[in-house]
Parts: sequence; structure tokens; C-alpha cells
Amino acid sequence: MGNALVKSQSIFKRFSWLFVGGPRRNIPWPAFVAYSIILLVFAVLFLMRSAKILGQWHFDSVRRYAQALRGGYLYTLVLSFFVLAGSVLLGSVLTLFERSRWYLLRIFSYWLLQICRGTPLIVFIVFCYYIVAQAVGIQNRMLSGVLILSLYFSTAISEILRGGFKSIPQTQFEVAQSFGLTTRQTYLYIIVPQLVQRILPALTNQVGIIIKDTSLLSVIGIAEFYQTSTNAANQSYATLEFFLILTLGYLVITLPISLISKALEKKDEDMA
Repeated sequence: MGNALVKSQSIFKRFSWLFVGGPRRNIPWPAFVAYSIILLVFAVLFLMRSAKILGQWHFDSVRRYAQALRGGYLYTLVLSFFVLAGSVLLGSVLTLFERSRWYLLRIFSYWLLQICRGTPLIVFIVFCYYIVAQAVGIQNRMLSGVLILSLYFSTAISEILRGGFKSIPQTQFEVAQSFGLTTRQTYLYIIVPQLVQRILPALTNQVGIIIKDTSLLSVIGIAEFYQTSTNAANQSYATLEFFLILTLGYLVITLPISLISKALEKKDEDMA
């Protein structure tokens, strides 16, 4: 009995890296792959069990609406690209406002940040589209959606940029001045390269958030991926099938972005 116990303990120690690690230790790739496969198997078994309980899956309807789904998927990618570009541009402007000597600009950026922080995104979209956009005469839904999301996410981008600026030591500016560099040269050749490297992981993660949150534009009638899928599900009564496709469609985009963000974060930690 004692020998068997000692043998089992030695086996556990040999393969303990598959089960446990230190709080800061990265998960080994073999353990990550093994547990991911196990979770995938459980997910497939759960879906098969659900099919038996709720009835057979009917993917014929999905094939009939394949072209509409592809169009909605492409629309989501295009929307996400323009929202990301707009939010980075506006976020950079807000960061300059926050660092400005003019009180009015700093107060404007402060209140915009507080409004976006304290307002749910879906409420912000409805308010801006049905009140603000109509008041200024913007009728195009896609343009309105891009502007609204760009404004909302510009505050998050601004926070990322502000954190990046704060992480750069003040001595960098002093050293640049001692070498006779102008303010423009200091930012262009010293500050901005370091800033991009520091904010890239958080910015990459923000891309995934933007892609997912474009689905909320369905409340103002924009036919992106979510809206197209729900319309098809309502017409074909194949709700589970379309929502499965919807889930997989978003995961195909967001999972690689999440992995890239983690890799950039790890690279940044190794270089620190």
C-alpha cells in the first residue's frame, strides 16, 4: 500500500505541470491544448444533447440565407474598420484636449468622458441617433452609426493614450531638450514610438470590443451581422441554428484578436 502511494505521488509530481502552476506562471502549451480539447468535446456533447431535447438542427434555412449572412458579416467588418479609425482619430484629439493649456478644451474632454462612462452604449446610440443626428440633419444610418460609436469609443482610446503618456518617464522629455530637440521632434522621434509600443496590447483588445459592440447598431436599423441573423431567424423559425452561426462568426474574429493582444502584452512584459 505504501509503495503504491509513493508511486502515485511520483507520477503526480512528474505530470503536475499539466494541472497546477504558480500564480504568475504561464500555462504550458500542452496543458492549454489538452484542456481546450476537453472543453471543446464537452461543448459538442452539450450541443448534441440540446439537439435531442429541442429537436433536430435544421441548417437548410441557414444555407438559404447564406448570402444575406455573408453580406451582414462583411458589413460588420466595414463598420468596425471605420469605427476604429474614427475612434482613434477622435481619441487622439481628446487626449490633446486633456493636455491642453486651455481650460475650455480640458473641461469639454472631461465631461464627454464622464457622459460616455456613465451611459450604457445602447442608450447612447438611441439618444444620439434619434435626437442629436436628426437635429443636425444626418439621415444616413451607417454614417450616424459610425460617428456615434466613434465618439463613444474615442473616450476609451483617449484613456489608453493618456495611460501610455503617463507611463513614459518625464526624464525622456528632459533628455530630448538637453539634446536640443524641439517639441515636435521629441514627440515624433522619442515619445510616439514608445507610446505605440506601450498601448498596442490595450488597443488591440479594444478592436475586439468594437467589433462585438457594432451589433448594438441594430437598434437603429443597421443591417449588420446580428441584425441580419435575427431577421433570418425570425423568418425561418431556426433561431438556434442562426444564433450558433452568429456566435461562431464573432468568435472567428475576436479570438485571434484576443490571442494577438495576449501575445503583445507578454512581449511588452518581457521587454520591461
